[in-house]
Amino acid sequence: MVVETRRPQWDKWTVNGLTAYKLLTTLSASPNYSVDYWITSNIRFGIRVWKRDSTGVETEITPGTPVAIVQRNITPTGWQQQSATWACPQTALATTDAIKVVWYVSSDGGAWAIVLEVGYLDYYITITEQLGDTQLDATTWTVRYRTFVWYDPIDDMYYVRCQLAEDIEDYSEIENFSHSTGVPPVVAQPVGDGLTWVQKARNNQYRSRERKRERESIHPRSYLNRSRPVAGL
Repeated sequence: MVVETRRPQWDKWTVNGLTAYKLLTTLSASPNYSVDYWITSNIRFGIRVWKRDSTGVETEITPGTPVAIVQRNITPTGWQQQSATWACPQTALATTDAIKVVWYVSSDGGAWAIVLEVGYLDYYITITEQLGDTQLDATTWTVRYRTFVWYDPIDDMYYVRCQLAEDIEDYSEIENFSHSTGVPPVVAQPVGDGLTWVQKARNNQYRSRERKRERESIHPRSYLNRSRPVAGL
């Protein structure tokens, strides 16, 4: 079992046909963050998770809506790191599967949308390398989000930014990301085991007794008049 902390990166790669931001175990070489979201009261962040096979077919592991949700209010302003958990179910994998994590945002109770990256307005979709294991383990993920809130007096508005890729402390991350190679089920071997051999031996003993009974029934006197040694002779 491999237990890791996975962190979004500022740069991308292509895994199983998908070009997306890297989701690695290291700090990002450079920071990256979302666009600035205008809010009047609060903003929420969450994730959804898929496995993606080598042909590009995806299967969602989360229930179809974001999980590990945090809510950031307009006060206090400044930087803050918040966390929430999600019970990741045990999920069968092919060794060439990768895990895709998509980061979501909802402003003031509105609909969920994928977080937009500030530099090129790309959606913040992250993906691991091919994990090389056969299952995603049943563990509780802790997902942390680093956000910044400030007030603009000119616009008379509050804005929020999510710092996803980070090269310092208090970064966004997924803790307790666990994968392993599962133990294959034990299959009973019906031929050649000890029980089969014992049963055959018992069957042979039974057939031997039956043959003896048949001989006695055919020649009863020969068995009754068998000569026995006389003591002392």
